[in-house]
Amino acid sequence: MLKRSYIALSLFIAGVFLSLQVSATPLMSTDTLKERLGEGNLVILEIQPLPYYQQAHIPGSVHTDYAHWRLTDENGLRSMLPSTMKLEKLIGGLGIANQSEVVVVPIGRGAGDMAAAARIYWTLHVAGLESISILDGGLIAYFNAFGKEALAVGEAQAPEKKQFVAKLRSDEIMDIDK
Repeated sequence: MLKRSYIALSLFIAGVFLSLQVSATPLMSTDTLKERLGEGNLVILEIQPLPYYQQAHIPGSVHTDYAHWRLTDENGLRSMLPSTMKLEKLIGGLGIANQSEVVVVPIGRGAGDMAAAARIYWTLHVAGLESISILDGGLIAYFNAFGKEALAVGEAQAPEKKQFVAKLRSDEIMDIDK
């Protein structure tokens, strides 16, 4: 009987440990990101104006325009969530599949950058993505940690489009009709 309890406890602890290994933390450190560059399942999503991205970005990152993540609806309401179809096209078009792990990278100048990163984090979460982080301190922290030589310059490369099927967490979306 005692042996079965130890086995059950061991399986429980292993399950908790494995779940922690799979899920992403809300903030990813610059060291962790640097170590993980080039991992096939990792998508680094930079949200800075395109001219800034062309001057300096994390190698292998994907550029996105923040304006695509908040739309004006047919009633003129601003900052609305894109439709499910538009979300699937946007997210998949950035090379993100349902199994991808995404790290959102703001510039890191202040609260406004963090708010934009949090909005994209929330949108990805609401769309059903499971593994999302924000780079702690953003691109500026990455630059401060590793220097200019750790950054890439040049045009944004078009990512390989992926199939993304939204699994909306509608209970986390406020509906003005309710």
